[in-house]
Amino acid sequence: MLASKPIIQAAPGTTVVIAGIPGRPLYVKRLCLTASTAATTLQFQDTAGNNLTGVMTFSAGQPFVLPDRGEASSQDGWFEIGAGNGLQIVSVTGSVNGVVQYIQ
Repeated sequence: MLASKPIIQAAPGTTVVIAGIPGRPLYVKRLCLTASTAATTLQFQDTAGNNLTGVMTFSAGQPFVLPDRGEASSQDGWFEIGAGNGLQIVSVTGSVNGVVQYIQ
């Protein structure tokens, strides 16, 4: 079942967006976020600290969108995260806000 969760990062650092559930993989289907401050750096990781992306840099207000990725019930996603792990974002400078939709 498709779930939705806000992404709210108040300050630079590591923010767990979706907690892992033991024995269940996580599939990120859609995502939209914006940087709240200039020169924001961002990297997606699983909650075990494995990098899902490289470090990305963007400006305040610049949107970052991962559009719909297949049927809402399918396991085809932008990120497939191993069973028991969740999704976190890491920023060194700036912070981000947005929304993520996923299957877990």
